[in-house]
Amino acid sequence: MSIRTVATVPHPAGLDISSSALAAADVAGDSFPNAGGHAKLIAENSSGGTLHITVDSPRADNFGFSGNALDVTLTVAAGKTMIFGPFPANRHNDNNERVQLAYPDGVTGLKIKLVAM
Repeated sequence: MSIRTVATVPHPAGLDISSSALAAADVAGDSFPNAGGHAKLIAENSSGGTLHITVDSPRADNFGFSGNALDVTLTVAAGKTMIFGPFPANRHNDNNERVQLAYPDGVTGLKIKLVAM
């Protein structure tokens, strides 16, 4: 399990989000700090098939429901680069103020980067 750093977009220089600036996803899962709930996930899928990313929802929703049924599944089609988020802290943060990511399809060909905008 890797704890990822959330990059801040520097003004006016910008932030490199090309493939070489992304890092391989960790087969054991990844997490990232999300204290303000503003982080975005950039995910690139260079594999030949669709990959999914599961975003844990450890806290109860507004109706008091919790559990795996509330987890969010993100879909990244083959050959695509997608941006997801933000991830509301009151739903996705764990007790350490981090969001937990899992990769049910594996991580072959999956690169990620976390940014705050």
